[in-house]
Amino acid sequence: MGAIKAGVSLVAFHEKESKEALDHAVRSTNAKGLFFSPGTQIGDDSSQTSRKTFLQELMPELDDMYVGDELNLSKYPHLKQIVQTGFTKIRGVNMYKDVAVYANPALSTVSLPVNSSDAVTHIYLKDGREA
Repeated sequence: MGAIKAGVSLVAFHEKESKEALDHAVRSTNAKGLFFSPGTQIGDDSSQTSRKTFLQELMPELDDMYVGDELNLSKYPHLKQIVQTGFTKIRGVNMYKDVAVYANPALSTVSLPVNSSDAVTHIYLKDGREA
């Protein structure tokens, strides 16, 4: 509910084990943020990969970024924030525990938007289309 109040539209997609589905979901919805669990293992024992690997393959520019750098991804120019729930740092990605910090409103340029009753709060993609 807090995300909705902040003007966030949540996008879920059915093909959670597909790098192509992640790419499509981020591009087609013009997502400004991505929240993910980097350690989630995908595939069977012989061909396991993780969502961290998906992210690094889709966004190779992250390897050249440092904490505090503004995202500038050629494939996803609209993406402004990437947050992960893991415990190990990933270049260009914020850790959830670090973004959930309270700040004095007088020191921040960010404010909560005023939402309208027709605001989109959830989008669900299945096979690349809204379901």
